[in-house]
Amino acid sequence: MMKWLALIAILLAVYPAGLLLRKRPLVRTLLVAAMGFLPFYRLPAVSFNPISFEGYRGDSTGLEVTLVDVFAAILLFALPAAKHASPLRVVRALYLLVVLASVFIAPEPHYAFFGLWKLLRMYLVVTVLARAFEDAAMGPVYLRGVGAGILYAFLQALNQRYLHHQHQVFSTFPHQNSLGMALNLVAPIVLAIALAGQGGVLAWITLAASAATIMLTLSRGSIVVFVVISAMVYLASLARGITRRKVVAAVAAAAVVGLLLAKSLRTIVERFLDAPEASAESRVYFERAARLMLSDHPFGIGMNQFSHVLRHGGYAARIGMRTDLDGVVHNVYWLTASELGYVGFAIFLVLLAFPLIIAIRGASRAGRDIRGDVLLGCAGGLAAMYAQSTLEWIPRQTAQGYLFWSLVALVSALDHQLRQRRLAEARSG
Repeated sequence: MMKWLALIAILLAVYPAGLLLRKRPLVRTLLVAAMGFLPFYRLPAVSFNPISFEGYRGDSTGLEVTLVDVFAAILLFALPAAKHASPLRVVRALYLLVVLASVFIAPEPHYAFFGLWKLLRMYLVVTVLARAFEDAAMGPVYLRGVGAGILYAFLQALNQRYLHHQHQVFSTFPHQNSLGMALNLVAPIVLAIALAGQGGVLAWITLAASAATIMLTLSRGSIVVFVVISAMVYLASLARGITRRKVVAAVAAAAVVGLLLAKSLRTIVERFLDAPEASAESRVYFERAARLMLSDHPFGIGMNQFSHVLRHGGYAARIGMRTDLDGVVHNVYWLTASELGYVGFAIFLVLLAFPLIIAIRGASRAGRDIRGDVLLGCAGGLAAMYAQSTLEWIPRQTAQGYLFWSLVALVSALDHQLRQRRLAEARSG
C-alpha cells in the first residue's frame, strides 16, 4: 500500500513540477544531465515497482517506474513545444501496435503487459529528450551526464575488484555483460569526441575509465567488441581528417594496451580459454527453442513470454533441456522473433537500422562540424550494441533501453541540426 501511495503522490506532482520548471531552465538542464547519469547508477535504488513478479525470469517483471521516468514526465510539461516530429514515429508506432497485439495472444497477458509498459516508458524518454535536444546546448549536457555515470561505474568497479576481490565486476549493473554492453554503447562517442579535440582531459579520462571497466568485467564479448569498434571509430575519425592528436592517441593507446596486457594478459587469456562449456551449450538450447516457437507461432508467442513458454509450453522438454528451464534466449534477435513473430521481427530490424543509417549519413556529410564526430561515435556505439546483441538479450533491460533510446533522440536531433545548417548555407551561398 505504501508503494502505491508514494507512486501516486509522485505522479500527481509531475504536472505542477513541470509547470514550475518552465521558467527555470537551469533545473531543466540538471534533469537532462541526470537522465544521462542515472542509467549508470543503481536503478533499483531509484525505482518503484508496485506490482512485481520478481521470480519471473523475463525481461520485465512488473510495473516499474524509475526516477528517469519521473524526470522525463516532468520535462514533458516543462520543455517548450516540439518544433519537429518525434524520431522514427512511424516505425515506432508500428512496433508498438505489434507489441500491443501480442498482449492479447500471450498465454500470460500480464507478463506481456509489463513488456508493453516498459516500451511506453522508453518512448516517453525518446520523445522528451528529442524535444530537449532541439536546444543545441542540451546534447552536450546529456553527454556530460553520461560521462559522470561512466566515472561512477568505474569507481564502483574498482571497489568490487580491489576491495572486495571479485573476479568479474559488474559495478552498478545486474551482470558484467550488461555493464560491458552499456559502456560499448557510449564509449565510442567519448572516443570520437576526444579524437576531435573536444572535451579536454576529462574526455580522455572518461575513455580510459570505460576501457578499464570493460577489461575488469572479463566479459569476452564486451572486450572483443570494444577493441573492434574502437578501431573502426578511430579509422573513421582519421578519414574525417588526420591530426597530430590522432596520431599521438594511437601511440598512447598502444602503450596503454601494452601495459594492461602485461598486467592482465594471463587473466584475460584464461577467461577466453576456460569459458564454461555449459554456457555455450545453454545458448544453443535456447536458440533451438526460439526457432521452434517461431515455427509453431508465426505471429509470436507474445511479448515477454519466452521464459514462461519455454517451460510451460513444453519446449524445454522437446529439446532435451535439463537445467535453466525458465531462462531467456541470449540473443535479442531470436528473442524478438519468437515473441513477436515474423512481422514484429521485421519491424524491429527496421527500428534498429534507421538510427544507425541516420548516424552514418550525418557523420559523412557533416564536414569538420563536431556534431559529425558525435554522430560517428553514435554509429559506433549502435553497431557495438547490435553486434553484441547476437549473444545477449540485454537491450531489453531497463538501463540499456534508456541509453539506446536516448541515443536515438540524440542522433535524430544532431542530424536535423546539420541539415538545417546545410540549408542555411545553401540559401546564403
